[in-house]
Amino acid sequence: MTHPSPYAVAVNTVTNQIYVANYDSNTVTIIDGVTNATSSISVGNNPYAVAVNTATNEVYIANAGNDTVTVIDGATHSLATVPTGLNPFAVAVNPVTNQVYVANISENSITVIDGATKSTSKVQVGGSPISIAVNTATNKIYVANDTGASVTVIDGATNTTTTVGVGSNPYAVAVNSTTNQIYVSNHQDSTVTVIDGATNTTTSTLSTGTYPYGVAVDPLTNRVYVADYTSRVTIIDGDANKTTFLNINIYSWGSAVINPVTSKIYIPQGQANSIAVIDGITDVASIVSISTSASALAVNPVTNKIYVTNYDFLSSNLPGIVTVIDGATNTVTATVPTGGSNSNYIAVNPVTNKIYVSNIASNVVTVIDGATNAVVTVDVGTSPGYLAVNPVTNKVYVVDNTNSAVIAIDGAINATTSVPVCSKPSQDVVNPRLNKIYAKCDSEVTVIDGATNVTMSVNIGTGSFNPKYGPSITINPTTNKVYALSFYWQKYFGYTGLMTVIDGITDTATTVITDSSTIDDPMMVAINPITNKLYTSNAASMSVLDGGALAGSHISGSVDPQDLLVNPITGKIYGSYGLNEMVLTPNASQAIPLQTVISPPAGDPLALPVSSASVYGTTNPAPQFTAQVTSQYTTSSAYSGAASATNPPPTAVYYQLDGGSGIWLRATETSSTGANPGSFTLPLSNVQLGAHTLYVYAAYGDEGAPQSGPGKSPQIGNIAAYTFLEGVR
Repeated sequence: MTHPSPYAVAVNTVTNQIYVANYDSNTVTIIDGVTNATSSISVGNNPYAVAVNTATNEVYIANAGNDTVTVIDGATHSLATVPTGLNPFAVAVNPVTNQVYVANISENSITVIDGATKSTSKVQVGGSPISIAVNTATNKIYVANDTGASVTVIDGATNTTTTVGVGSNPYAVAVNSTTNQIYVSNHQDSTVTVIDGATNTTTSTLSTGTYPYGVAVDPLTNRVYVADYTSRVTIIDGDANKTTFLNINIYSWGSAVINPVTSKIYIPQGQANSIAVIDGITDVASIVSISTSASALAVNPVTNKIYVTNYDFLSSNLPGIVTVIDGATNTVTATVPTGGSNSNYIAVNPVTNKIYVSNIASNVVTVIDGATNAVVTVDVGTSPGYLAVNPVTNKVYVVDNTNSAVIAIDGAINATTSVPVCSKPSQDVVNPRLNKIYAKCDSEVTVIDGATNVTMSVNIGTGSFNPKYGPSITINPTTNKVYALSFYWQKYFGYTGLMTVIDGITDTATTVITDSSTIDDPMMVAINPITNKLYTSNAASMSVLDGGALAGSHISGSVDPQDLLVNPITGKIYGSYGLNEMVLTPNASQAIPLQTVISPPAGDPLALPVSSASVYGTTNPAPQFTAQVTSQYTTSSAYSGAASATNPPPTAVYYQLDGGSGIWLRATETSSTGANPGSFTLPLSNVQLGAHTLYVYAAYGDEGAPQSGPGKSPQIGNIAAYTFLEGVR
């Protein structure tokens, strides 16, 4: 059944019911999301806006023609009518307080309806309030005032207001509750104003298409979508990219590493005989002293052990030593002679608990048993360099720059195979999903088929060179994209960076960036697999690129960064600059009172018996994890003293393995409807060998479109992460 002028729509994601307001027929059509069957309910005159409280299963219809709100009981379809101000034009709900906010466009006020008693009060706002957004994490309500060139911020606890100036004719408002940023489309100015919810100040004004209309926020990607009247959509990257500097006292030297389980960052400090340890949550640095110089690092996230090589470029034939640090206590537990000299590059296979060390001067790779610290050496090519591990095949790939080869070591028997590659390779990376290895040279990448050792060549810029630091090649195995960074010299223009993107399926170069305003004199590259953001350190700046669209921007910094590291769980980026460690925070994320705790399968008969493991391990390729979600909004300071506040129960959990795919699977709820905490199961399948991270977020029903209007503000919990090991079967 159709009705004249369907004008607004809202969805109850819990009951899978869709509500459509029909302006001219004074009805609401209810669509069953499973069967698409419809029914109709008569409401007030000219229903213009719809909002759903998923916690109470009540639907609110703003009737612009007779100054009322119709309340529909979603279970029984019984009705109640609540008077409002003149021309109710927009409606929004805070399910924590069960308060409903109605914008009365013709009398410059907001009617506040108590959802329990249906009693009302009024709050005066700016001229012609036209749209509303609620941040349930802070209990703040944002009202766009069309003729007032302002946004009124209502404190939901007291109904006191603050006015924030924006552009001309603000039309839509949307909230990213995770970053506490508010986005307002200014219809007449063709701009979007960004408001910091913590300070109620505007942080930037961004240009859009002509006459921007709707604004929608994606809190998972921190992107904002702005629709305009010219049939275009402006996409805004919400990253603030704020930088801070930590003094680590000693000039960093070598490659930093991160333990994703503990969010600890480890930075070698060369001849200072120490390691800087940064807490990735608090950004507080501490120092661990060792007995040798510190060059390169590797972490086994399963055992929480950190391995440090002692290479010193000022010393020739230095006997190799690997220092072992317990990540739980930051104490040195062993010093292991490598049996070689000038021990530099290092890598870990977390599945087999084996550590591999390149000894540049003695032409061997040392294999350390992580359980016993026993050592064997494997003869390889000349001056072995970078190492890359494929935990699925138990193969280790060692760069042999002198002989233009990659040496493949069989981790089971330590047998070697030399694979000819491009001239003078500097680094290599592995895609365990496709069993491919990528060896990077100046203007070429050799792709090795790990099953057959057959190779092919990919040009990454004729006449280009490797950056002077590394790593300059990285991979997102989820998207099967390889990113190779290089540079070349242009007369009159200086150094210009190139980013070649190799499609891992076809092994073809799909995109090359040569814009010097994006990448200038590049040093190294790192990737966040969750956001698919690429970060390149340049001579005097950092570039941020979208791994899909490859649009980029510059961030100023100090000169010659010595390292670059991404923490995908916190989203922070770390770059070593002389005596400082730069911390780049894309989003000032705030805690959402929807806590998710991830647990491994209980009583798993295939669990790995690793007594020293700090993470769960299994040989089951299809483990089923559980998540317990607790809604605890009423314990936050935003709802202090709100006696009527209740916690909207968790209704859904979404998850993905290792990130980067953009596809979130919905977990199965095992607790009863309305339970808080709520329990959910997260089944996986075909999990490959290696260390993996499970990413999870929860929602209480407002992750969809619970209200109509030009602004969309999904409410979800923070992303939680759980690292586990898939072991040899």
